Amino acid sequence: STHPFFGVYLAAGVAHLFWSFYAPRIHSSPPRSWADRIARPAPGMEDSHILHPGNAALIEIIRDEIRRTGPISFARFMEHALYHPEHGYYSSDRARLGRRGDYFTNVSVGSTFGRFLALQFAEIWQRMGRDRKFALVEQGAHHGQLARDILQSLREAAPEFLSALTYQMVEPSPRLQDRQRETLSEFQDKITWCESIDTLAPFDGIHFSNELFDALP
Repeated sequence: STHPFFGVYLAAGVAHLFWSFYAPRIHSSPPRSWADRIARPAPGMEDSHILHPGNAALIEIIRDEIRRTGPISFARFMEHALYHPEHGYYSSDRARLGRRGDYFTNVSVGSTFGRFLALQFAEIWQRMGRDRKFALVEQGAHHGQLARDILQSLREAAPEFLSALTYQMVEPSPRLQDRQRETLSEFQDKITWCESIDTLAPFDGIHFSNELFDALP
């Protein structure tokens, strides 16, 4: 049977190893301000292959804000990282999707997801009485690939629904709006853009997004 103090001995040993490894690094490093801690590797991790130097300009913007206003929330940090007008991951159009990109989604690997959505939207339209003014409102459309898959599928499978449809894109980034216009050039007469859901007029239809919550600050 296990000795009754085995757990205590084990915990003490782990604590000793932990302190032996980290104590010299903790006490040998001078105190740093909140701003100085941003984008600086932990002691002993300077050459780690898992670190990335990041965007120097954006790092300085974040550090400057911390110097001026004090610590910022994680939400504010992510707002800068994702949506800073010039340096944000999404708003600067640096995000690369697909199997060879930063990550891939069900949209970037094929049109099947868009086809399924198109059929579901057509069924909803029918159940709502085949309104002659029906809106699909997509928020967070990235380059517009999902919208293209949906509209192409409707053109083949539900042309009557397509003729009654307006497609509204909610996109605050001018760069992404331009990319969406390129992707959806064949459907220019169907699509309008707005920068925020706050500017949307009342509509009958469906408001949807794909993986939008993953991109929120």
